[in-house]
Parts: sequence; C-alpha cells; structure tokens
Amino acid sequence: MAPTIRIDSEVWEHMKKHARPLEDNPNSVLRRLFGLSSEVHGEGMAPVGRRGVVPPRRRGAREEEKTPQYEYREPILRALFKKGGKATREEVLKAVDAIMVSRFTPFDKLDIETGGMSRWQKTAEFEAHTMRRAGLLRPVSETRRGEWELTPTGKKAAQET
Repeated sequence: MAPTIRIDSEVWEHMKKHARPLEDNPNSVLRRLFGLSSEVHGEGMAPVGRRGVVPPRRRGAREEEKTPQYEYREPILRALFKKGGKATREEVLKAVDAIMVSRFTPFDKLDIETGGMSRWQKTAEFEAHTMRRAGLLRPVSETRRGEWELTPTGKKAAQET
C-alpha cells in the first residue's frame, strides 16, 4: 500500500500545469519533475485532468508502450491541411503513417484483434473523435462517410503547426 500524502493548493496547481491531461496521475507528474524513471500506473492512482483528478481507468498490460493518443493530433492536422482541409480516412492514415513511422513502437504496429487494423490506426481514429468533440474536425453527420474535414478552428490550428 502506497503512503498517502497531503499537498497544498499551490503545489497542486503547479502539478496540474505539468500534467498530461487524462494520462498522468500525481505520482507520474512528480516522478517526471524529480527526474525519476517512469512507472506503470498503480491501482487506485488517478490521472490528473484539467478539472482536477479524474477516476482511475484500467490500463492494458503493455499500454505504457503505446504512443500516446494526443501525439496523433498534429500529424492529422498537417495531413488534412496538405489535402486542402478534407480527405478520406485512408488518405489521412496513410499520411499519418508517413509522418509518424519513426515514432511508432512495436506495440503500436501490432494488429488489434477486431477490425483488422493496427493499434496505431485505431489510436489515430480515437484522436480524430476527440478532435471532433474539440471542434477541430467536422462532425460525422456533416461529412460523407469515411471523410475527415477540418473546421475553421481546425484550419487555424493546422496553420499554427
């Protein structure tokens, strides 16, 4: 059982500034700040979100070897921007593959059991979903099937990458 510590609100705010939303927990932030090696999230350790602590989620045994989902955002934006702001899912994933090929881990390259695609492709699709919720990509209801399209906000973000 890990010890419980109490921190003041100033330390908490500083930790939140250094946290990766929905990925880190207080321990992983402190380990990074102190220059310690990273470690797998332990039971009961909650990631630090933008609005404070969020409920813990189960992690796969090798998920720590996976490229984080947020790292797909910039390549997706760049790929769509080069295509004029709109492209098919397949075109975007092909461009993302070319951009990120050197960053993929062996775990990313594994095929998932359902769907006949690589883990990295599924992670990129999850990031596209997140980008839709963030207003960077048009909702599925406003595009043709299998098409990804930047919104004006997404085009602005793509120009800044």
